[in-house]
Amino acid sequence: NYAKYGFQTGRGDCYVQAATFYQMAKVAGYDAKYVECKVAMAAGGYGPHGWVEITKDGATYICDPDMQDEAPRYNFYMQPVNSPVMQYEW
Repeated sequence: NYAKYGFQTGRGDCYVQAATFYQMAKVAGYDAKYVECKVAMAAGGYGPHGWVEITKDGATYICDPDMQDEAPRYNFYMQPVNSPVMQYEW
């Protein structure tokens, strides 16, 4: 399982980072959902990707620990689903 690998090794791709973040969010009491789908790529087209959605106070947010690591100048945590930093496709 992705989360187990992430906790044991402290590293991993977008799926591993999303899975470990998902597990921590659930333990912290958040209404979290692990998502595997795709995102718009800088070079064009779409590529596979994993992230977490958190629902809080009736609103849903995207949390993307992999992209936060890759592009730390942007805020990829608690992005409103209707205005995320990049284009996520479900």
